[in-house]
Amino acid sequence: MAGIGLQAVESLPDALGTWRYELDIAPGANSDTDTVMALKLRCQQCDFAGVTVETMLVALHGHEMNFRGRQTFSKTMSISFVATRDGEPLNSLYAWKERVVGTRSGNGAYKAEYAALGVTSILDVSGKLALGQRIFYMFPTEISNIQLDSSGSSLMLVQTTFSFDFMQMRGSNGDWQLDTHGEAVTM
Repeated sequence: MAGIGLQAVESLPDALGTWRYELDIAPGANSDTDTVMALKLRCQQCDFAGVTVETMLVALHGHEMNFRGRQTFSKTMSISFVATRDGEPLNSLYAWKERVVGTRSGNGAYKAEYAALGVTSILDVSGKLALGQRIFYMFPTEISNIQLDSSGSSLMLVQTTFSFDFMQMRGSNGDWQLDTHGEAVTM
């Protein structure tokens, strides 16, 4: 059998970069357009959520076979935002966190009022959609400490961790993949 040649390698599509993406977050039912755009524009890094299919080992008559188990999601994603002189995105993130659970009262809202739908779109070099995913019922669980440092010039990055319930992939044709019952998931 011949090895992989130059012609086979040249037939591959261009590689997909990680730097052309958009993250759209609609933070809860009470969000406004300015907050959504502020989070979108200030996003510097973000996770593309993963999935795991568990396996079940079955031993039958001296033979072992693996079968598929349940599907699980990582349930967390980390995002970095660039802070700007108007206090954003910290103000928006803390306001969203207060809807999740209040600092003074310890009370919060119902999940339908604070959970958001996130959409991550990865674009090719021409700006067309290559991959996408919808992240369902996301909300902030941690706004990390920010290290202030006067010894040099650097950006203020706001590291935030979000929890989510599940995600759904979107292909380059723009169609959302269907669940196992053949119906698209809606939120």
